[in-house]
Amino acid sequence: MDRLILPIGEEYIDYLRDESRHSGQADSISFPRDEEELRQILALMYGKNVPVTVQGGRTGLAAGAVPTRGHIVNLSRMDRVLALREEEGRFRVTVQPGLLLRELRRQLALKRPEIAAPDPARRRALAAMAAAPEQFFSPDPTETTAALGGMASCNSSGARTYLYGPTRPHIAGLRLVLADGDLLTLSRGQVFAAGRKLTLTTESGRRLDIQLPGYTMPACKNASGYYVKDDMDAIDLIIGSDGTLGVISQLTLTLLPKPASICGLTCFMPSEEQTL
Repeated sequence: MDRLILPIGEEYIDYLRDESRHSGQADSISFPRDEEELRQILALMYGKNVPVTVQGGRTGLAAGAVPTRGHIVNLSRMDRVLALREEEGRFRVTVQPGLLLRELRRQLALKRPEIAAPDPARRRALAAMAAAPEQFFSPDPTETTAALGGMASCNSSGARTYLYGPTRPHIAGLRLVLADGDLLTLSRGQVFAAGRKLTLTTESGRRLDIQLPGYTMPACKNASGYYVKDDMDAIDLIIGSDGTLGVISQLTLTLLPKPASICGLTCFMPSEEQTL
């Protein structure tokens, strides 16, 4: 375990800040490469009552990746594609949270995601993708060096949100490592709240009874607070929670056929009235 926990020295100073230009402090840092290492680190810090700050690509502008004390878990080395499958004409790709958006785009443009240890089913999915129109992951948070786990954690959006929606609806499943190292697996459409009460079962068999907040989400583009509503899908509580409920160890993304062309427009509007 000692090899995973590194003291903060000069070589890690950059990890005390993100694109918000804020800077913090921490005692140690770790760079897990897989889910098991992540579990071990979180369980150790939980046992010592050490606060943990989770980092991905550190591209956020709200200082969410800036530590104030304790330990940093940086997920940049959990950057592999784990699986690909085709279901009812839709492709879904499972990735580790540290994979960058630009790297996923590169692999999808080649129509050959670099899956670690593909099995026969994954080879069939790769063959189907090679024969299909080019696929893409529609969320576009402007910064292509964003990590996919971070995009899910903050439900990132961008200009394409008005057509495709934010990141949330394009996440089909995820695995979450809780603060004590326990694991939670969620797939869209499988676990729902009863009104504002949600019950989850971890992989160890622990039952979590959760009373969801009672506020009403505004009917507009919004990134504040936990996403909640009556009878909600459990996975949507995790997406956008900024790592406060656990650390995403893998996520499954739903892909879409890429449009024939994508362009950006800059429009100079003479007045607010004419803009509206």
